[in-house]
Amino acid sequence: MAGTFVAAGGQRWSAASWLFYWILRKLASHVSDPDLAAKLRDVDDNNLGWFSLQDCSVLQREQVLAVVCTSLVATAERDFQTVMVNRENLERLVAQLRTLVAFCCD
Repeated sequence: MAGTFVAAGGQRWSAASWLFYWILRKLASHVSDPDLAAKLRDVDDNNLGWFSLQDCSVLQREQVLAVVCTSLVATAERDFQTVMVNRENLERLVAQLRTLVAFCCD
């Protein structure tokens, strides 16, 4: 199975469900808005496989984008074990998500 992250402009990023949910958990632990954190955890807890920035307020989008653009790639590099199979590919997928939303980060 896969999970899909939808950027504000409707562009989609998909990855294996475990990676998608890892990202949602990381986002939930780094955002300050409790409603947003609950929304992210709800998608994870219920295995919904879909998270769209279009369903977030402007302030919530800004918080998600800030985490994705400033720390998510470094967090992936730190969290993924050096002996993990396909580590480089996984890090590349996380970097692709950052690239997808990067226009919103600048």
